[in-house]
Amino acid sequence: MLRSILIAGSACVMLAAASSQAAYTITFQQEGSTVVATGSGSINTGGLTFLKTSNIFVPKGDVAPYYGTAQVGVGSTYDIYSAPLTPQMFGIGNGDTTLTGSGDLVEVDPSDGLILVPAGYVSGSPLSGSSTFIGDSFASLPLIPGTYVESFGSGPTADTFTVIVAPEPASLGILGMAGLALVRRRR
Repeated sequence: MLRSILIAGSACVMLAAASSQAAYTITFQQEGSTVVATGSGSINTGGLTFLKTSNIFVPKGDVAPYYGTAQVGVGSTYDIYSAPLTPQMFGIGNGDTTLTGSGDLVEVDPSDGLILVPAGYVSGSPLSGSSTFIGDSFASLPLIPGTYVESFGSGPTADTFTVIVAPEPASLGILGMAGLALVRRRR
């Protein structure tokens, strides 16, 4: 009896996980005079419109914060999907492109309503990639620290694409000390 309950419970958990929302996140972190973008997660392409497979070379990393565009990874053959997207600006400029990257090519381009994934990508499969912007900083790209979420699809095909611009560890320390000083001052 207990075994039947456990099996039924496991099946319910698996069904809930299968119908739950997928998500892909790109995190930008400044490391000295370099900005590293790492992406991981999955994308539910069920609610997207497949446009075509392309083999036009795409740089190994791209960021255009004013347009809400972010890309990581490497790839010369990729699938292009159309999606109704609203740009989530995570900075004030046009950004930069880099030729230093690894892993799966993934891009969200809200200004054109496009999402790029590796050619033949199976919806919901894990993706991971990174890009390194050597000689760049949050100020030069320019990126504004925060979390920016782009939602698309609905119902069982709902999904999110999140960009996190993480403040430098030194900035966190300064913010923490300022907070402590404020608390002490209030006392």
